Amino acid sequence: METLNTIAQRRSIRRFENTPVSDEQIRTILQAATLLPSGKNGQPWRFIVVKEDKRAEMVRLMREGISKMIAQGVNAGSAEWTAKIMEHAPVTVFIFNPYGQAPWLPRSIEQVFGDLVNVQSTGAAIQNMLLAAQDIGLG
Repeated sequence: METLNTIAQRRSIRRFENTPVSDEQIRTILQAATLLPSGKNGQPWRFIVVKEDKRAEMVRLMREGISKMIAQGVNAGSAEWTAKIMEHAPVTVFIFNPYGQAPWLPRSIEQVFGDLVNVQSTGAAIQNMLLAAQDIGLG
């Protein structure tokens, strides 16, 4: 599939088929994420892949966190709906920026700029993952 066709056909998926995703497909998607250039070659991403028997634990932990937020009076928005969707996904990939700092902590302008560059690089990695998943038929 050509790049522009892949971009045009990509959609957010919220209903999943009960078809396993192979380790090779997961590796292909993760490799697509890491092939892009990142600001100062920082590669500010880490991936955690959750599948099979760990899915139930992931959703349980998410729901515990949502319950704690609500108990503290924090608006959880659509988090429960997201947990319900993720409960049915055959694979979930969490993407983290291990260098990010809480925005309420004092930071220099260089740190603010660095965080911004890392967020943009991580977003680009996610976009590559989405396009790779579409290209190999996973949506």
